[in-house]
Amino acid sequence: MANYDSTHTGATIDSAVSQVTDSTTDLNIDSNTLVVDKSANSVGIGIAAPASALHIAGTMQVGADGSGQDVIFYSDTAGDNLTWDASEEKLTITGTDGQTALDIADGNLVVADNVDIEGDIDVNGTANLDNTDIDGTFTQDAGAVVFNEAGADYDFRVEGVGEANALFVQGSDGFVGIGTAAPTENLQIGGTSPLEILLNSHTDGFGFEYNSSGATTSTITSWHDSASALMNFVMQGSAGSPITAMSILGDGNVTVNTGDIVFGTAGKGICLGVTSNTDANTLDDYEEGTWTATMASNGGSITVSAPMTYTKIGRLVHVHGLFVVSGVSSPTGDASIHGLPFSSHNSDHGGYSGYSTGTVNFQALTGSINAWQVNMNSNVSAVNIQEFTGATYADMADHFQTGTQIRFSMTYAT
Repeated sequence: MANYDSTHTGATIDSAVSQVTDSTTDLNIDSNTLVVDKSANSVGIGIAAPASALHIAGTMQVGADGSGQDVIFYSDTAGDNLTWDASEEKLTITGTDGQTALDIADGNLVVADNVDIEGDIDVNGTANLDNTDIDGTFTQDAGAVVFNEAGADYDFRVEGVGEANALFVQGSDGFVGIGTAAPTENLQIGGTSPLEILLNSHTDGFGFEYNSSGATTSTITSWHDSASALMNFVMQGSAGSPITAMSILGDGNVTVNTGDIVFGTAGKGICLGVTSNTDANTLDDYEEGTWTATMASNGGSITVSAPMTYTKIGRLVHVHGLFVVSGVSSPTGDASIHGLPFSSHNSDHGGYSGYSTGTVNFQALTGSINAWQVNMNSNVSAVNIQEFTGATYADMADHFQTGTQIRFSMTYAT
């Protein structure tokens, strides 16, 4: 039943149903406790000008503590609603075709579709994200970040500009790839040829593999065998068969199994007995080769042209061989052998240098000879041969004839 004071006019009261059936003015009860806005067809509770069909200014309570009621808000689309289920203590948003879009129950939030967040997310507990697309910056200030803590077969991938697999963790075995989505070792960099680096572990050591030209050529692997303290550098040839090029043992010994040791810079070599490159202790030259021996005399001529060999180690040159005089033309004075592969050392000791030790023997000389002497002047590539009578030197060249043999072996310094 409705009761109005004498100041309210313009209302028609239907006493049979105890309601106001018509009113020419707005209705306001107890100073905005209940307001009916006639022109807007809206009701306000606690507000004089309701902005919607029902406008409540204050706290709204549905049911009583311990005996709550369900609340359902429907949208214009059939099947879409927001429901508070009092018995399940759950808030559910139902989307298109009645599918559950969001559930909130017991502190858990379940979102069936995408979540677009314009601001920040602050997670104090554990966040289990099955499918997350982050367009902004992800910042971790403290604590650990664990992906795939359950250890399931899920891949992890990070993209970069122009590189779909800047970082890839393979869920099936934990292998890590950089530039590849199919790593075959613990760490694989580069993917396929022409550049590939593989790091792998074994029960007996650790391995590094570099592939510059594909699966069958130019592969180098170094690995450490803990049992024998050995590191091998293995080259894979064009036929695909691995070749151990060099080994380093645990005691520091180095073994070169194939190929040579080449110093790419002049003046570099093997330093013996020292810990740095010093000229006095560096073996920086070794050479083997050939040279052509000729002979000369002070007067006339001695004809010889013979290929000979030499070996040079550091500053010492060793020459040896046998040659035969093919012709003479009245030779006189000293005889000399020319064409040595290197010039002798420029010495200040009496004008002689180089010749340090050796022997020179002759066969089929003419005439009688007491003895002969061989010497080298400084900075020359020739050996002088002189007849020595005991106190003086005599001509040697006139003892040579066609068919004379010279056998010699000597070492001199450059």
